[in-house]
Amino acid sequence: MDPGTVSETPTDTGLPSQATVQSGSFDFLALERVICEHAPRDSVLAAADAARAAGPDLVVSVGGGTVLDTVKVMLICVAEGLTSPDQLDDYHIRVGADGSRVVPSFKPPPFRQIAVPTTLSGAEFSDLGGATDTSRGVKDAYTGRLVAPRSVAVIGASDDVT
Repeated sequence: MDPGTVSETPTDTGLPSQATVQSGSFDFLALERVICEHAPRDSVLAAADAARAAGPDLVVSVGGGTVLDTVKVMLICVAEGLTSPDQLDDYHIRVGADGSRVVPSFKPPPFRQIAVPTTLSGAEFSDLGGATDTSRGVKDAYTGRLVAPRSVAVIGASDDVT
């Protein structure tokens, strides 16, 4: 089996922020060091930039709530072409001036995600995701029918890979 080739993009810390793996007919984009705890908007946008550049057919999200939330909000960013944190203001759930609930809609994302949860956060079954606005210190909620994982893969304890 061809092990493929790996190319990494370093960050200012010297650690790779993403890795592209090419093997056979599949290209994989790993965003291990792009995704940060509590899904800050900058992290979501970095993932969106990497996804736009890679042009995937789908995203496989392996992790807990932070990973799944990042990808959910990333799907909105990619669908709407968002490139700056302030642009996310128009897409989170909020209370309108008249007290009504505002749930923005967005274009369908160009790809979906498959979730492989590593925790029991429940994020893998929900169309609700969050991203933190670090300037306000608030985690905003985002929702949409097409941000929920398309499929969920559950790996049992006997299937663990070491």
